[in-house]
Order: sequence, then C-alpha cells, then structure tokens
Amino acid sequence: MDVPTAAGYQLASFPMRVPRPVTEEVLSQIKGVFRHYATHSPPDPPHLTRATFKLATVALLGSRPSKQELDVYFPLPSPSGGSQEAVMEQDRFIKVMSDRLSIIDPDEEIRLMFRAFEVSGSGFLTLADVGTIFQTYAPAVSSVTIEQIFSEADRDGDGRVTYTDFERMLTAPEAATTTTSLRTASPFAVFR
Repeated sequence: MDVPTAAGYQLASFPMRVPRPVTEEVLSQIKGVFRHYATHSPPDPPHLTRATFKLATVALLGSRPSKQELDVYFPLPSPSGGSQEAVMEQDRFIKVMSDRLSIIDPDEEIRLMFRAFEVSGSGFLTLADVGTIFQTYAPAVSSVTIEQIFSEADRDGDGRVTYTDFERMLTAPEAATTTTSLRTASPFAVFR
C-alpha cells in the first residue's frame, strides 16, 4: 500500500512488526532479571541504575542498550542541579522490556540466541561455548546430548558453528528437537 505525502509523492509502506503478546512466563522472566540486577537500599524501592540496566538488558535481549536509550531512561544530572542518579523501578523496567520483547522478529530472535551462545566473542560457536550455556541454564541436559546438538550444527566438522550453520539448524524442518533444546538452554528463553 502506498501512502500519499504532502508533496504529492507516494512512499512505499514498510511491513509493520505486529507486537506479539507478552506471556506470563515472559513477565516472570523479566521480573526475575530485574530482581537479579536490582539494587535495594531501604527506604528506597528496588531499582536499576544506568549500569545495572545495561546488564539486565544484555541478559534479556543479548545486546547492550544504545547510549541514546540510556540517556532517555537515565538522564544525567545537570551540573547545576542535584547529584542524584536516575533510577528505574520494576514497573517501568517491565514496561520497557515487554515493549522491546513483543516486537522482536524471528530473525532477530535467532541472532540474539546466537549471541547468547557465543560466549567467547569469536564470531562462531565452539562446543565449549554451547556446553557453558547448557551447564548454566539447562544443567539437566546431558553432555552426550550437547555434543549431538553441536555436531548436528557443525556440518563440516571443523569444531565451529557459524551464524549461518546455527540459523540453518534452527530453521530446518527436521530441527524441532534441537530447536526446543536450544531455546530451553538459552538465557533468552523468553522467546519460547
């Protein structure tokens, strides 16, 4: 559909991302991340600082918030004003993260999962990376199963899984079992 502009030109419309509903499970995970990173100094309610918000965002989304986002959520105190640091309480954190999580598309979900598994920062996954994530987030998964999942993804047997291999594994029709295992182990299991 084309949209007319004031100058009489038409702009092609872009497909809009339709927000997905945020489930109770997702809300529970957002709250859990908040509790994990929140600072609580009575009589003040639990809250996130600029620094702990960054950590909480990485835990949920797999990437740091931009400086612009941080400046919106945590305006720096003016030089002439008080020195109190801006904070974010739980209700606002839930709203911000719910909004962000509800519009992540499936391709973005796969990118976030890859970044979550890529603990070494090398640009590819190793068996050690995958093992670390499973030990942390799904300790009940056996090492044999982890090795099977990894070898399934490592098609050329070089001990590395690239993003393309990872994406292929998650989107292939025969990947239903693997996908479930990976999504369970991912620290970003909010996308289930």
